[in-house]
Amino acid sequence: MSKLGGITRYGIPEYRLPDKVLDWEIEGILNLGIDVHYNTRLGRDFTIQSLREEGYDAIFMGIGAWKDYKLGIPGEDLKGVWQGINFLSSVADSPEKRIPIGKRAAVVGGGNSAIDCVRTLLRLGCEKVYLVYRRTRKEMPANEVEIVAAEHEALPFSSLPPRPV
Repeated sequence: MSKLGGITRYGIPEYRLPDKVLDWEIEGILNLGIDVHYNTRLGRDFTIQSLREEGYDAIFMGIGAWKDYKLGIPGEDLKGVWQGINFLSSVADSPEKRIPIGKRAAVVGGGNSAIDCVRTLLRLGCEKVYLVYRRTRKEMPANEVEIVAAEHEALPFSSLPPRPV
C-alpha cells in the first residue's frame, strides 16, 4: 500500500483511529531503523530467494490477512455495490477522491465492519443508511459501544418479527 498501517489504517475509519495517532505510532517503530518499501508485492517485485541473495539472514513477513467475501446473491456485482473492507480501504486510501454514493444506502451485516461502513457513509453525505442484518440488534456481533454510536448518528434499528420455521 502507499502508507504503512495495514488493516488498522485501511480498515478502521479515521474517526475511530485518527491518522495522526497511527502515524505517530508507526514513526516510533521506523525510528528504530526500519527500512520500508511501499507498494511492493511478493512474487511481483521480489521473492524470498531474491531477499536471500541480497544478503538478508532473517525475513519477517507481516503480509496481513484481510479479505472480503461475497454473499453469493444476485446483484452483488452491480456498480455501486462494495464489500465492506474494500469500501473502507478505498475511502481511507483516497480521502481526497470522493467515492460516488447515492442519497440512500443499505449495509448488509451486523459486525464492526458493517457499523464502520454505516458511519462512514453518513460522514460521506449519505442521507439515509439502512442496516440489514439477519438477527436482532441484541444478537449483532458488533461492539455495543459502536452500535450505540451509530444509533446516535441517526441509524435506526428495528427488528423484524421472527419467521415461522
